[in-house]
Amino acid sequence: MVENIFQMLIALGTIQAIIFGLVFMLNGKKNRSLVILGFFLLIYVGTSIQWILRINIVAFLPQLKYLPITFSYCIAPLFFIYAKSVIGGWNKKDFYHLVPALLEFFLELFFFLFPSFGDRFYAESNKPVLLIYSILLPPMYNISYAVLAIRYIRKQQKLIPDFFTDVERKRVSWLITTCFIFIFDYSFELLFSMVQLNTQWDSVVYLLEAFFLGFIVYWVSIYGIVQKVLLIEDIVVKNRLAKDDLNAKNLIDGKVNLAKIGMPNPETSENFEKIIAFFKDTKIYTNKEVNLFMVSDLLQIPYKEVSKLINTYGQKNFNQFVNSFRIQEAKRLLDDADFEKYNFSGIADAVGFNSRSSFFTNFKQIEGITPLDYKRSLARTDQKRQ
Repeated sequence: MVENIFQMLIALGTIQAIIFGLVFMLNGKKNRSLVILGFFLLIYVGTSIQWILRINIVAFLPQLKYLPITFSYCIAPLFFIYAKSVIGGWNKKDFYHLVPALLEFFLELFFFLFPSFGDRFYAESNKPVLLIYSILLPPMYNISYAVLAIRYIRKQQKLIPDFFTDVERKRVSWLITTCFIFIFDYSFELLFSMVQLNTQWDSVVYLLEAFFLGFIVYWVSIYGIVQKVLLIEDIVVKNRLAKDDLNAKNLIDGKVNLAKIGMPNPETSENFEKIIAFFKDTKIYTNKEVNLFMVSDLLQIPYKEVSKLINTYGQKNFNQFVNSFRIQEAKRLLDDADFEKYNFSGIADAVGFNSRSSFFTNFKQIEGITPLDYKRSLARTDQKRQ
């Protein structure tokens, strides 16, 4: 019974990985990250395919037991490369991270072509070497790359607000979660390999491993479909000018004329006023998907210049800049009798926030009070007028 469930879980996870992997690779001509993710899915179930072959076919074709498809040293490094390609820091040199995996592949290919050498290598007399090569090193190697990926993603997350809103920051959080899943799974595998239970618990352990495989395949496939590639520059625009008293409300209300307050380069000042006018007229900030590159394309101003203008004149990163408009619009809606029927979630959605909690957090940061307190203050003001 347990063996049948194990085989079913392994088969389902493997089939799904192959289908999604091939779809990603065939439809990722303009999306390098999707191709890498498709390749990752195919690599990830290599060990499962090996298990299926051993259970069903190896007895008839013994040479298949050395089919070079396990890729024990490839899983986390390849996912690390995928994460870098999504965030925008990938380059061809990153494939050097796969050198150990290539060495493993060629070694297994040699054993596949010359099975007698494989039999000697995997003999009982070579147990100490096998313990290190097959049992200890692969989990430790993959855990180290999962940790490396987490550090890299968190570092790059700090740059996302310069180019995108909170939506994109949250979208890459699944990459970190996946790395933690890898750490837990490989730690579990390492512990199990060290303990060598050899009891009735073995079947439970194998079922858990099969569950992990299916879960990761499903998790990565679903999030990989919706993940966008982010073009994040490693160089953050540094502001060297003195901070001027420019708040979002004055900018939006048009009370500040940047060309008249002593700012250098009138042309760039006018471009920033152009950005302000564009945000006011189009209300593009209500689009949850708005990003620096979208604004740059619509205004026909290079994205680096848009970023620098917002950073220099607005004293904000892109995310803060967009949210300042959203909060001003939310205040207008909260004070508008026509929007009395809207709850806070409705207001948050109307002005472009992805969630009620994000709306409350940003409102408190910008205004110093919560939307609820602001609404109450409006009610008190109305009572005094009456």
